[in-house]
Amino acid sequence: MEPWDVTVIGGGILGTSFAYWLAHRYDGRIAVLEKESQVAQHTSRRNTGVVHRPFYLDPVERKVFARSSQVAYGMWKEYAARRGLPWMPVSTFEVATREDAVPRLDKYLRWGLANGMGEDELEVLTPAEVRRHEPNIRCHGAIWSKTDTGVDYPQFTQAMRDEAEQAGARFLLRTEVESIDVAGDALEIRLAEIGGGATYLDPRSRIRVRAGRRSPPIRTRFLINCAGGNS
Repeated sequence: MEPWDVTVIGGGILGTSFAYWLAHRYDGRIAVLEKESQVAQHTSRRNTGVVHRPFYLDPVERKVFARSSQVAYGMWKEYAARRGLPWMPVSTFEVATREDAVPRLDKYLRWGLANGMGEDELEVLTPAEVRRHEPNIRCHGAIWSKTDTGVDYPQFTQAMRDEAEQAGARFLLRTEVESIDVAGDALEIRLAEIGGGATYLDPRSRIRVRAGRRSPPIRTRFLINCAGGNS
């Protein structure tokens, strides 16, 4: 079988995002290997569901992450609008639970502004001001990030999978990686056995995997590891 040009391990929000962008910008054979029967079954599903703003990122030491977060916010917002996905600017509080943590709130305010957030997006609150928003919070102060946004990451992931496949990428589900070896000018990915004794066919990827036996290795020129906690 002809090697894939790029293979992504992991069908969470990160791996699917890679497949989405590669499929739209790169003319090549792109595969995503996901051990579950659907995308976004682990960390991408079991999280706070918030697109966080970069007020907590040091603009010098974590410059790349801060810049990426700031740029990505607008991109995610536009994508949600285009696809009709949930986008709820619910805001968040980062609270100081100890008196000696209060100076950090002012530092976060400076960081947020340095990272491109607007003055109307951030506000440092006193304990009384926090209680006016949420009476059950007990703290020494908080920074209010007004544009932190609630989303449904599984829906985002599925939407990007759909578009990635339309652009030519293939998602190989129930396909678990066991080992990776160098094979000449390519990489050889060996797959774990799948139990159950039945043949699984993902109709969208058009790839047949026989359960209960080892599938042939997959060869790829480039590999991107997005396996999350399993990597």
